[in-house]
Formats: sequence, structure tokens, C-alpha cells
Amino acid sequence: VNKYHSNDELVIIAIQRDYKVFSLLKYEQQNDREVLKQFSISAPFEYFYACFLSFRIPSWPLKNQELVNKWTKESTIVSNYLQ
Repeated sequence: VNKYHSNDELVIIAIQRDYKVFSLLKYEQQNDREVLKQFSISAPFEYFYACFLSFRIPSWPLKNQELVNKWTKESTIVSNYLQ
């Protein structure tokens, strides 16, 4: 975990391999735009939304139509949360 806290490039690579790494990050890293962007792309909606509620991350991914379309294709639950 300490390796992730000291290297933002490693954080992005780790999230690409396993989106659950996001929950281990420091608050500042969770709110980093590039880290959050990669997490939004990698994580299924349900996990992203749980982290959104738990870690108070910014809401801009929920307003990104491309991400919403991706999540909608992957899950029928998305439209219920985003209404």
C-alpha cells in the first residue's frame, strides 16, 4: 500500500489491473483527476457508486455521458441510481 501512496503512475497502473485498489488510496489520491478518471473507466458502476458514497469523491464522473452509457450497457441498475 505504501508504494501506491508515493507513486501516482503506479496507482493508475494498479487501478487498471484491479479497480478495487482505489479503496486503499489516500483521500488526496482518490480525488486526483487522472486517478479518478481511470477508476471510473475501470470499475463497474455498482463499485464506483459505493466508493462515491463512502469516500466522498467528486461527482463529475456521474455527469459524464460516455461513462454513463458504458455503465448502462454493463448494468441495468445504473438508470435507477442516476434518475
